[in-house]
Amino acid sequence: MKSETLRLSRRDAIRVGVSAGLGITLGRFPLAAELTDLLQQMQLPQITRAIPATGERLPLVGISTSQYDAGTPKLVAPLCAALRKFSESEGKVLDTARHYGRSEEVVGQCLKDIGSRNQLFLSTRVSLPRPLAARSGRGAAAAKAASKPVDPAELIEQAFTRLQVDRLDLLLVQNLEGAAELLPLFQRLKETGRVRYIGVGTSNDSQYPALMDIMRSHTLDFIQVDYAINNRKPAQAVLPLALEKKIAVLATAPLGRTSALQRVRGRPLPDWARTIDCTTWNQIFLKYVVSHPAVVAAVPAANRAEQVVEYNNAARGRLPDERVRETIELNYGKST
Repeated sequence: MKSETLRLSRRDAIRVGVSAGLGITLGRFPLAAELTDLLQQMQLPQITRAIPATGERLPLVGISTSQYDAGTPKLVAPLCAALRKFSESEGKVLDTARHYGRSEEVVGQCLKDIGSRNQLFLSTRVSLPRPLAARSGRGAAAAKAASKPVDPAELIEQAFTRLQVDRLDLLLVQNLEGAAELLPLFQRLKETGRVRYIGVGTSNDSQYPALMDIMRSHTLDFIQVDYAINNRKPAQAVLPLALEKKIAVLATAPLGRTSALQRVRGRPLPDWARTIDCTTWNQIFLKYVVSHPAVVAAVPAANRAEQVVEYNNAARGRLPDERVRETIELNYGKST
């Protein structure tokens, strides 16, 4: 069965390469030698890491659906194709969020059509909206517009409805907003089996002290933070605390929100890239992130089938050791 699945994946990779020109990352990648490298990568063993709370193992690289805010069948179709490829390529961790527009709904429809929900580790995030005036500074009129009360339980239930699922693998509080109200509700859902893991996340560096307070005062399975070669601040205190408290880390934006690729665009890969089984710069930067022992999975945004193949392959083969990590930091990481 294993070899049969592998043959299917290789054939699919060739189809993707021919039809899409394997426009991975830098807008080029059609060379036969590079396609051979890609196929060889797909035969390498998949790297997994255990969730500390249970020992369940997950592949080190999943995908984020932050770019799945689509409203028409024409726009949704290629997104469903990407999710199908994700499932066929042994992908597992699928990250979405309420604040990604219609992404939850698109993911729910695609998974229903594909029929792969049970193969995936599905994560989403919710938050209690802050008063609009507090966010925008627009005064009394804005406060009045935001005055309608929000039922936290109803807010959570909407995630199940949009995703068309009865159970979530991971439910997180987005940017700590409403953590005090939401975490007890998350815990009840976990006790009833509707949610398997719970946690909190933030993409705001200024919230790290508050995040660490929650990590110390609550029983969390996961946290989610931005972590990339050009955004290493979480490694200073948050990730060490996660290791200490045995909390899994989901790394968002692992390729950098201001893309680390800008610094290497057009440059050949370094010779040592093959020592960690990388054939693209994206894979180097992803492997840097997931080689941190606190990170259970990284979720780069991927909305095309060829991206999914490339990113999934970063969860195969060898990881950077400390010497290679230092080389990557020295040459391609900004000061933090």
